[in-house]
Amino acid sequence: MLFSMTDVNAAESDSVEDGNVTVLPEDNSVQSSGLESTEDAEEETDTNTYQISADYIGFVTVEEVETASNYLNYYVETYNCLPETITVGSYDLTMSQFLKILLDTSIQLDQEDYITPIPFTDMGDAPNPAGQSISGYILKSEYILNAAAILNFMEGYGRSPNYWRTSLGNLRFEGLVLSYANIIDFYREYNELPSNTFIIPCDFMGLVTVDEVEAASVYLKNYVETNNHFPETIPVGAKSLTIAQFFKVLLTAVVQIDQEDYTTLIYVTDLGDVPNSAGHVILGNILKSDYISNAGQLLSFMESYGRAPNYWRTSLGNLCFEGLVLSYANIMDFQESNGRLPNYTVVNFSGAATFDNVKEASLYLKKYVTALKLLPWSIKVGSYTLTLSEFLKVLLISVINSDQNLFTSVVITDVDNPPKPAGQNISGTILKSEYIQNANAILNFIDSNGRAPNYGITSLGDLRFDYIVFGYAKIMDFHKDYNRLPNYTVVKNSDFNFSTINAIYYSAQLRPTNNCQSTSSTIINFAKNLTKNCFTTYDKALAIFEWVRDYCDYTFYYNTKYGAVGMLYRKDGNCIDHSHLINALARSVGIPARYAHAKCKFTNMTVGHIWSELYIRGRWVTADATSLRNDLGTQLNCKILYWKGRYTQLPF
Repeated sequence: MLFSMTDVNAAESDSVEDGNVTVLPEDNSVQSSGLESTEDAEEETDTNTYQISADYIGFVTVEEVETASNYLNYYVETYNCLPETITVGSYDLTMSQFLKILLDTSIQLDQEDYITPIPFTDMGDAPNPAGQSISGYILKSEYILNAAAILNFMEGYGRSPNYWRTSLGNLRFEGLVLSYANIIDFYREYNELPSNTFIIPCDFMGLVTVDEVEAASVYLKNYVETNNHFPETIPVGAKSLTIAQFFKVLLTAVVQIDQEDYTTLIYVTDLGDVPNSAGHVILGNILKSDYISNAGQLLSFMESYGRAPNYWRTSLGNLCFEGLVLSYANIMDFQESNGRLPNYTVVNFSGAATFDNVKEASLYLKKYVTALKLLPWSIKVGSYTLTLSEFLKVLLISVINSDQNLFTSVVITDVDNPPKPAGQNISGTILKSEYIQNANAILNFIDSNGRAPNYGITSLGDLRFDYIVFGYAKIMDFHKDYNRLPNYTVVKNSDFNFSTINAIYYSAQLRPTNNCQSTSSTIINFAKNLTKNCFTTYDKALAIFEWVRDYCDYTFYYNTKYGAVGMLYRKDGNCIDHSHLINALARSVGIPARYAHAKCKFTNMTVGHIWSELYIRGRWVTADATSLRNDLGTQLNCKILYWKGRYTQLPF
């Protein structure tokens, strides 16, 4: 925004029309002159007179103040913030000192006094600048009256105000400095004070033309088609805008063109990014009347919330933010080519995945494969459900981008599955330089053939499709934890097991047994609530396992003491009662569950140990919830010395 809590962002230099000067504000305000900020409001002063303090440090001339005001406007336009100090004549002054000089100069010029030197004193900074986002005109009579009132405040408190009440609202400290600097700069150029001054919204960052927006739209369309992801910023004229900022000027341009307005400059404002892009896969046409109406509503949303939307409801469904940007970029691309807006726009958007979406999905896939030694049938990435081939393409682009420190959204596209996955039994280490090179090669194959490869060629041998997906998911999960790509990735042949077991033999493991009360209403209701957002057997099993592991404590004792229901109430028990609870919860939601029994060596003892095994996608999966070191499918807290058996019902 133009004025944040700590600095000031870009502003266009003043534009002069019919004796008016454009001035940059900081926050909308509504009452006529008066006192400012929270702690200052009780101090009313005479706004018609101002007494100069005798404790002055030096003097500057009106001409020196004019020169400094012109420089300040240039500085803000160039660097998007106020300078820490400013040179006025032979003095380097703080912004608070300069504001006081600006106010004195405005009053002197209003009194046609161009000669008297202007004194300056020490002046404290505004302790907590605040205000509203305002725009509009303030008449000369008001800004002169305000100048005297602000001077009285500064003399009384020895510091600058946090904001000042104007007829438009509360104008923040930085806005005051820029406003009066623009007023003095206007005088420098036209030898008179402006009859009124225009306050530009506090988040103002400059102006762009319709033609510049058209050119940027063509650039964005071509960039996404070539790279399958969004750029971090978009060049619009001489400015570099975020995608959210560009979207706002894009919508404004479309609305202006619909009104046959090709000349009005478009304001660039600071705008928050989307917090969580979401939407549906959409295919169809949106008529011109609808996309124009949507543009107006989207602009209203962004003005109200100060950010871009996660999605927008269209006649076709919820279109995610990235789809919105591309749709309106295509509209402007058509305008650039044909000299008119299209009668409709074609939406064919499978979605977009943010970098965080990809990292979260990678963690899910890593857990899934670790537990089941199989890839899932599909995977949720953000709000989209992708095939593993589609996810592989998103993974590859994300890894390549992150290697270049680019973390923008990736466009989701259709990718066919490999017809016959195959590969060699290989294990070993692949260095970063190679897995980046392989990522580019596989991505080129996908783009050329419209499908994922059966295998990838590596220095270790031919790597089957499943291992490729898992490998790049592990790479992205590493980035999630360490905020960088790993120096190498490890391939293990044992990561996958493609054999299955016939589930028909395991109906007994769905029934209640002693101390495994899977038909108890307490167990059933708790399990239903725990798994209410789960749609696969694996997701239900993971939710049950992680809840018991994370929320139930371990206490050593022999044999069953509480059973599943008692363990649920107590949330504390031995390995047997942990297993009773997991098995009862699992069986209650249709997951076969059994008990595993072995003599195990722990860090401080060797003892008989019980844990659960859950039947998921044709295999029994270890579910030992007695240690936070364990995950579904892994058991790291002990070493199995020898097996004692597996049971549907425990005999002890």
